[in-house]
Amino acid sequence: MTIRPDSEISSPIQIMGLINRLEDWRGNVHQHQIKRRLHLKAPDQVDQQLVKDLRSLHVKAELDDATEVDALIATIKDWLKQAPVVHLTFSTPPARSVQDQIIDWLHKELDPNMLVDFEVDGSIAAGFVLRTKNHTYNFTANQLLWQGRARLAELVQHV
Repeated sequence: MTIRPDSEISSPIQIMGLINRLEDWRGNVHQHQIKRRLHLKAPDQVDQQLVKDLRSLHVKAELDDATEVDALIATIKDWLKQAPVVHLTFSTPPARSVQDQIIDWLHKELDPNMLVDFEVDGSIAAGFVLRTKNHTYNFTANQLLWQGRARLAELVQHV
């Protein structure tokens, strides 16, 4: 099974939420199977948000079979452990359209499995910080001012 996140569900937190909802659904499936055998009640409908989120990962699975739900959960957990993650920190939350553009670009240019976590830090004046597993790249105005502090002090003396 190939998992490919899109801009709708592309952060590790969203994936963990999906796993939690799948685990809850797995409990419902066990109950439904028992009720069907006893002819007690028709099974509940699948949560449409769960189906939508699975489509966002390009996953097709039968959610009426407990073993298939278990296999799906295990597959998503394994994929989550291996998926590259990028953390982008901004001074204010970027608009959803901007987030979608960033996610789409990262998926197209770097890795289609990449997960993107957007964070907010009010101490950033302008720009953003990009963190990966091994590196931190600081593209903020704070960093530029800090790097040019000697030159800035020299300019201020001449004023």
